[in-house]
Amino acid sequence: MKLIVVVAFNVTDLIRAQSETLRDWLLADESAHLVVLDNSASEETIAIVRDVTTDVSARVIAEVADHNAGFSPAVNDAVTRAEAAWGALESVALLNPDVTTDAATIAAVFAGLDDPRVGISAPLLVDEAGAADRGSLRRAWNRRRLFAEVVGAPGLARVLGSPARSIRASRAGRIDVDFTSGAYMAIRREVVGEGLDTRLPMYLEDQEICHRARRAGLAVRVDTRLRALHTGGHSRKSHTAMARQLRQMELATAPAMSWLDHTGSPAWQVRAVIGLAAAARMAIAGAAVAASVIVPSRREWAHDQWVLGGWLLTWATDPHARDHVEWTS
Repeated sequence: MKLIVVVAFNVTDLIRAQSETLRDWLLADESAHLVVLDNSASEETIAIVRDVTTDVSARVIAEVADHNAGFSPAVNDAVTRAEAAWGALESVALLNPDVTTDAATIAAVFAGLDDPRVGISAPLLVDEAGAADRGSLRRAWNRRRLFAEVVGAPGLARVLGSPARSIRASRAGRIDVDFTSGAYMAIRREVVGEGLDTRLPMYLEDQEICHRARRAGLAVRVDTRLRALHTGGHSRKSHTAMARQLRQMELATAPAMSWLDHTGSPAWQVRAVIGLAAAARMAIAGAAVAASVIVPSRREWAHDQWVLGGWLLTWATDPHARDHVEWTS
């Protein structure tokens, strides 16, 4: 039995089109099941899903989540609800509401798990221009990759003697990677185990589940012939407390935890790498601010980079510094 989990949050503008795709998949495969949980308490979102999937409603659960504890807890709740309603699952797919796909691609992604050597199967995510989402094909963190990412120049890793974190697909076909994106992946049920990692509200769970599959001797496989449009991403320009925590989680906390899980390195090493890189980012931004006297169009960019560098430097030097953000409701 197959399950797709969609965790929604303020996506009434997206959910109808995706629900129509999921209905087509459900109609084509009697072993297919769907759980949609809305973390924003949007009854409208749930009503849309139920309306679109009326003819397959016996294999659909669409509910407002009991509370918003983040992405991973919602996925774990969805799996629990599904198995209570329908019995044991063979595989679980994660699908973000901001991903555009089709029933045939969904079926092909699940079919990737027919190979017993594969623990996670995924398509290549692309943006509206057709460029690969850098989250789709990733190598595990090391010091040079982490430094380059925090500086804001991922290609710097190559200059430092390490392949960049993002892998460039040189050919169409199946590629085994260290990490792929949790926006769209199918996971063997035994890899899911007791659930996704819930230590952070987001950004860690896809890395951790990929680590888990690889530790079990199973491949994380992306088929680049299968493509899906991913239009998501939170605002990069907001300077709110929420934005601060999101960027710190994305560029510091999640990479640090992933690296420590994978390597067992001491925590001070990862903090040192992030702190040095954050200081370098601020230095580059400072130089850009000076140059913006000549090129005013760069002033806003430089300011944003300075702010972000400061956030990351704060994270590295004061692990207890936190803005108050309500992740639950």
